[in-house]
Amino acid sequence: MLGWLGGLALAAGALVGASVAALRYRGGLALRWLIAQASPRALGGSTVRINGPLRLHGSVTRPVLVVHGLAWENRPGFPGTFLRLDFLSLQFGLGTALRSRFRRLSLPAVYLDGLQVNLLRDAQGRANWEFVPPVSPKVRTNTAPARPAIARTATALPIPDASTNAPANQPLPVVLQVQLQVRDCHIAFSDAVLGLNCALKIASASFEAAPK
Repeated sequence: MLGWLGGLALAAGALVGASVAALRYRGGLALRWLIAQASPRALGGSTVRINGPLRLHGSVTRPVLVVHGLAWENRPGFPGTFLRLDFLSLQFGLGTALRSRFRRLSLPAVYLDGLQVNLLRDAQGRANWEFVPPVSPKVRTNTAPARPAIARTATALPIPDASTNAPANQPLPVVLQVQLQVRDCHIAFSDAVLGLNCALKIASASFEAAPK
């Protein structure tokens, strides 16, 4: 057990160290390039760009990521941008995640400033927030003769986990704790199918999600 926890802590420390090095190299130039190159494949053709610098500060157990000038472009077929963000400050509770074996994720302080979101749906019913196109399941045909069923005489029972009162072979729930502050937020929604156009402006708001 101690060896497993030590390996996990070492891997997390190496990840934080690599992130610090990547972010401190010319204001996160390498990480910005990586995000711009990888986002189209992950988001169905939509590109995420960071036009300003990236900064990482704070302690090892509570690092703070600061992003300036984030632009999330619409996927092909939609004009303009999906999301713009002037400033983002995100604090991650790495110590809480390590102590809970990543079953409890904590974002003690998330601050968004100058957020603009444009939600669009065209006349064909396509939405710009559907970034990953649905993949049709492949139908496999099996021409080989069916194998006879084999009767089982015994079934292995799952080993319970005393800490969660759940079987060990079932995925454990992940608890997310978030404290969010938003300033100067604009959300626009346009639906060509319903002929609806509306907008929401939030001057300042605070949200908190802290499940027990």
